[in-house]
Amino acid sequence: MRNINAGIVAAILATAARAQSADTVTLEQLLERAGTYVVDFETRFSNVVTEERYVQESTDPKNNLPASRTAPLTTGGTQPNSRRRELKSDFLLVKLPETDDWLPFRDVFEVDRHSVRDREDRLSKLFLHPTGSTLEQARKIMEESARYNIGNIQRTINLPVFALAVLRPSNQSRVRFSKAKLDSAIGANVYVVEYREHESPALIHGPRGREMFSHGRFWIDAPTGRVMKSELVVDDPAVRASVTTRYRVDQAYGLAVPVDMKEDYGLPNGARVTGVATYGNFRRFDVEVKDDIAVPVP
Repeated sequence: MRNINAGIVAAILATAARAQSADTVTLEQLLERAGTYVVDFETRFSNVVTEERYVQESTDPKNNLPASRTAPLTTGGTQPNSRRRELKSDFLLVKLPETDDWLPFRDVFEVDRHSVRDREDRLSKLFLHPTGSTLEQARKIMEESARYNIGNIQRTINLPVFALAVLRPSNQSRVRFSKAKLDSAIGANVYVVEYREHESPALIHGPRGREMFSHGRFWIDAPTGRVMKSELVVDDPAVRASVTTRYRVDQAYGLAVPVDMKEDYGLPNGARVTGVATYGNFRRFDVEVKDDIAVPVP
């Protein structure tokens, strides 16, 4: 009985110590740790290929949903003017040297459970031996894959790690942050940090380069600075968009890698596109992106 009581007391003291430690973490410390973590994450997660399962649904009360040019749409849902599509892809993020930009590449190999090409690591093979035309070839793969998207909303922020750019040390000065409460549902020492962009340049640009300032929240592990969840929201007269990503710690990488991404886009006319992407089968390969691979000027 004495040993049991001692164990209970030790557990209580340890819990109290963790709570006290978490309470003493300031917003500045959280942002500094998260900024350091994001820089390390972008370096180490670059060139990691993952398998993505991406389910999209689109509804339009005016029945203006465009038909696919390459595969039949799956009709589903409770609304008559709705469409559903399931994609399986190899998804890769490449970070070019001397820039802060991610280059995302999505290579669809299955649409609505029907194979659209032979299953092969085309992106991995392409970037293992980069040439001057590597980016152009990868962009053609991306354009081919984008044809399977449904809905009449063009999405450029549907990347699981897109929101992390807000936490880069180079971006933090133009963003307002506020420390909220602990969220024990996510982790013992995970704080919710709210943010709002308020100075140019905005991370997101709309038609004709118009800036679209975002706001949202991060769930940050206080001891490590790891981002365990992110939320990005854009409120604009033309579209309301939200993208939420959850992460889990992967011991093989020592990082919190994406688990799933949920997105929601709404137009003033009532049209809506939603998506849920899940990620697994992470594999890394060494890539040397040569200096002669340049991003084409838009």
